[in-house]
Amino acid sequence: MPLFTAITDLMGGSYVSQVVANTPDEAALSIVESLDVSTIEGLELKDLDGLRSAVASDRATPVEQATNVWCVSRSVGDELMLIHLVRTAEAE
Repeated sequence: MPLFTAITDLMGGSYVSQVVANTPDEAALSIVESLDVSTIEGLELKDLDGLRSAVASDRATPVEQATNVWCVSRSVGDELMLIHLVRTAEAE
């Protein structure tokens, strides 16, 4: 399965993580499900529930003029969450 590297901008912080997933959509959902509300100031559990359902029902958008790069964006209250996904390799 592919390995995706995710750069997530949320609530004034940037977070880098990696997940193994079949598709960019699955990778984005996995990233959102792994967010820890206790480590992100201003993020609440209710925000996380809304993010999960929004990301699960939408598709990652391919970034133009880039290969194997997608973007997911969502509102979190008054903030914007932005996830850039890069298919970096096949998982070993």
